[in-house]
Amino acid sequence: AGRNLISGQMTAGIRIADSDGSVNTTIKGNIIGADKTGADTLLTAAGTTPQTAGIYVFDGGNSTVLVKQNILSANATYGFRTPDNNSNISTVDSNWVGCDANGAEIVGAHQNYGIYLNSSIGNLMRYNTIAYNTDDGIYIINGISTNPNLNLISQNSIYYNGNKAININYGANQGNDGQPVPT
Repeated sequence: AGRNLISGQMTAGIRIADSDGSVNTTIKGNIIGADKTGADTLLTAAGTTPQTAGIYVFDGGNSTVLVKQNILSANATYGFRTPDNNSNISTVDSNWVGCDANGAEIVGAHQNYGIYLNSSIGNLMRYNTIAYNTDDGIYIINGISTNPNLNLISQNSIYYNGNKAININYGANQGNDGQPVPT
């Protein structure tokens, strides 16, 4: 998908499910959550906060997902999310997450997390601008059996988020304890 305005939904803007046959998916060049300018919030028809997630990889067991050059902003909770016990391989590359294409603050609604990975490994997050999310820029939560070090976070610009730029919450190690300090 490319050059689409996907905003004002009640659930996820884009939902990818391996059970639906969504394998090797590319999502490129879209505005997801914000209005057509990419700088303001587009509310639902009922006038409520926009969709829960910009892109939600749901049940992506065998999926390979490329998310590139999208504006993922003004969603209610997440710009990009993988669910519990997900083993997909996603590349989140060169996106604007929580901000507009100039890295400026979006007018109106702010999503909680820019990128949220839950028990997901083999993901690459690079060259993104992640800003103005009300909680963490990138939040990785993993069960005991899934090692968050198997995700690569590299060369992102992460600023003005409400909590941590990168928050790794792994098993008994909470809040980056015992994990390499993100730099």
